[in-house]
Amino acid sequence: MEEESMEFNYKIFSEDRLVSFRCAGPVTLEFAKESYLNLSRDAAFDSSFGGIGDWRGITQTMTPEETKQLAYLVVDMKLSSGRWAGLVSGPMITALGTIYRNTVKPQHNLELFSTIEGASGYLGKDVSNFLIQSNQASEVT
Repeated sequence: MEEESMEFNYKIFSEDRLVSFRCAGPVTLEFAKESYLNLSRDAAFDSSFGGIGDWRGITQTMTPEETKQLAYLVVDMKLSSGRWAGLVSGPMITALGTIYRNTVKPQHNLELFSTIEGASGYLGKDVSNFLIQSNQASEVT
């Protein structure tokens, strides 16, 4: 059986002032930190952009403490001040997403959704046009 790999892909939609990323597989804290930092280093990235984080493909999760550490990285480095929607599925990802949301809340708005329609309503645009597909290369438009 082939071992599942960690995946983090993003796309920056500069004209829409929106970032979309997809995180999948057995995600570790170090992988998530490295992925978030790489995104923030992209020349097209702007911390004031809103975004959609798709966490539905995560198969093995970080601990609650690791989730807080990742959120503190975002807060401490001021990686985001925009309005974000997080797509979640399943009780563990939803619980960890809630911990993450509550930790970053003082810096930026993040709400969790189990449906694309809910996330679209929150962001005021059809997010299905911005979602990243599995193994899609990161890019800027």
